[in-house]
Amino acid sequence: MSAGVVQSGGGGGEEEDEEDEEVVDGDNLESALIRLAGGRGECGRCGKHFSRVADCRRHLLRSHAVGAHFCGVCLQQFNNAYALQRHSKRANHYIVR
Repeated sequence: MSAGVVQSGGGGGEEEDEEDEEVVDGDNLESALIRLAGGRGECGRCGKHFSRVADCRRHLLRSHAVGAHFCGVCLQQFNNAYALQRHSKRANHYIVR
């Protein structure tokens, strides 16, 4: 699995896989965030607990977010520009302009 790429878990039928492929973006970020007492948070996607809601929000964006950056050669998606840059260097995927 490449860093920054969102992939669903294995196993199960097609219907189950389609549900797993729902990704977090700016529109449904708050619905995937479960606020707990004491300012803590829980990820609604994987169940991880965090001591702060901000940490949970960051986890959602980094782990379950839609890739905003993509490789122009292989079209692989990445969640941040650094992951795309690292991929381009390792795979020698450069676009000459």
